[in-house]
Amino acid sequence: MSTDAADRTAATAMPRADGSQPLVQTRQSGTDLYVYPEGAVGALAAGKVDHELFNVTGLVRQGYDDAHTKKLPLIAVYDGSVNVARSAPPVPRGADRSLVLGSIGAVALAAGKEQAAAFWSDVTGTDPRARSVAGGLKKLWLDGKVRANLERSTKQVAATAAGYDGKGTKVAVLDTGTDLDHPDLRGRVTASKNFTDSDTDADRQGHGTHTISTVGGSGAESGGAKKGVAPGAELLSGKVFDDGGYGLDSWIIAGMEWAALAKADVVSMSLGDPSQTACDDPLAAAAERLSQQGPLFVVAAGNSGPGNNTVSSPGCAASVLTVDAVDRDDRTAVFSSRGPAGLQHTLKPEIAAPGVGISAAAAGGRGVYAYQSMSGTSMATPHVAGAAAIVKQRHPDWSAQQIKAALVGSAATAVPGDVREAARRSSTPVPAPPGNSPRRAPRARSSS
Repeated sequence: MSTDAADRTAATAMPRADGSQPLVQTRQSGTDLYVYPEGAVGALAAGKVDHELFNVTGLVRQGYDDAHTKKLPLIAVYDGSVNVARSAPPVPRGADRSLVLGSIGAVALAAGKEQAAAFWSDVTGTDPRARSVAGGLKKLWLDGKVRANLERSTKQVAATAAGYDGKGTKVAVLDTGTDLDHPDLRGRVTASKNFTDSDTDADRQGHGTHTISTVGGSGAESGGAKKGVAPGAELLSGKVFDDGGYGLDSWIIAGMEWAALAKADVVSMSLGDPSQTACDDPLAAAAERLSQQGPLFVVAAGNSGPGNNTVSSPGCAASVLTVDAVDRDDRTAVFSSRGPAGLQHTLKPEIAAPGVGISAAAAGGRGVYAYQSMSGTSMATPHVAGAAAIVKQRHPDWSAQQIKAALVGSAATAVPGDVREAARRSSTPVPAPPGNSPRRAPRARSSS
């Protein structure tokens, strides 16, 4: 692959072993170059293969080029004829199976590049001897890489005015792990699990410690001044990003399944895949299906603003509560992704919260270094997750969708912006049950 002075990208296909030149088609989308081999056209047309598998620019950007890895991570999604949880389907030649993702009927694979031809033959069923491998296979996706996107801010969302602290509720935070020895988090996390290829569930990057302390840190190192929104909630920490702050889609889905199985009331996800905005990908599918199992998934809209239609997956999923970021003056942050979202043009995000210059616990920090400031929709998301825990404490019989409706319907609406920006600011004073209010909630603007 090469790029000329005008930023035009070109790719040259390597000759086959017999010296013949393979036929390929190319497509430029923005700065990304897609290269489609002749043998893949049929599978692509049938919707059996993710186009991102052929995004050469994107593959290089994620470190999936030959110089950096000998295997390509994939997610194989099967139809209803295959129960992956009961009996995992046969593994194609040249691949290793890792996680089983029961929520979407999928398994994660690592396909060796040296046996790519045999692998492709197996998954497409072109080799009669291996058609059992392709049986029930619905679509093959790239297992893409995702990057992890107080006292004044907690007052800004009115957390201190509600008179509740989230006690009796359970909030799972899926991020880079947690510094469990930080004074603000010591004894606060009841379960911690690592879903990555890191050798520890500890936070070596800092993002996770910051977000989980915003949800429910005690503020001990600041004399209580920097406590989180719901300091009484039970906290769970799922490490879905490695020590460099990157995570695979399959790791995140596995973390979401773990949180649902642990019966978390709220799942805070300060993350998103900016390459997936159509909302037809495995992350979005998992968020939608797991939302029906009980938890309220609170997800960052993304930091790809200020353009419209930039809400990333899984924040684009209809059932999740998608969060935009505002500054201290309630103005939408310029980096916040805007809606609408997905192919259905869903009105997203539904709510906004402080996400600029947020001070919260620093991993490894103590004393004067105990806190650090960060900005992003990642910082706004845990504010809303904590607010959701407070509403759940006040109304333990409410469903996730009732909590979502209550938060959106009761949030402050006197905020500038249109329906594509997040027109509401999170406000936790506990509202009346949804359906009992005489007024209809106004439309919201999107955030990320």
